[in-house]
Parts: sequence; C-alpha cells; structure tokens
Amino acid sequence: MKKIQTRLNKLSKRQLQEICKRMGIKCPKRKRDIVNKLLQPLETKYKMEKSREQKRREREEARKMERENKREERQRLIEKWKQEGKDNVEIVELLMQMNISE
Repeated sequence: MKKIQTRLNKLSKRQLQEICKRMGIKCPKRKRDIVNKLLQPLETKYKMEKSREQKRREREEARKMERENKREERQRLIEKWKQEGKDNVEIVELLMQMNISE
C-alpha cells in the first residue's frame, strides 16, 4: 500500500481529480485528502464468500449430524421397548413402521 500511496503522491492534483472523476467519487479539495480518499478502499477488510468445497463440507457435516441424531433416537426407542418387554421381532416391526411413516 505504501507503493500505491507514493505513486499517488507523485501525481498532480489535476491527475488525481481525473481519477476521482473516473471512479465516480466526490473529490476533496486538498491533494493529501484526495490521496487518502483514493486509498480508503484498500484499507477495508473484505469478507470473502465461502468456497464451494467449504459449503459442501458444511452440508456433509450437517447430514452426518442428522444421521447421528436419528440413530441415537432409534437406539433410545429400542432401549425403551426392551424395558417394556417387547421381543426382537416386535422391535424390528416397530422400526419398520417408523421408517415407512418417515
């Protein structure tokens, strides 16, 4: 950024005003203010959009969490049914009914 500032300082006030005009920004009166105005966008921190790969990883992680939650819920139901005295055949039938209704 120092290099850009140096180059802008070497330009005449008239040249700097022409740059402002081309960029469509309001040009201050003093040369130093014009240079600072032109440097403002370079000082701004821009947030970059997430890459496709990062978005894909986030979707995959969300799906994995959803599958894990469903698995845990099924496991809780199985334990509950076992405590109620249901045998394995009944439990399998109940799980199949759950899958059909989802």
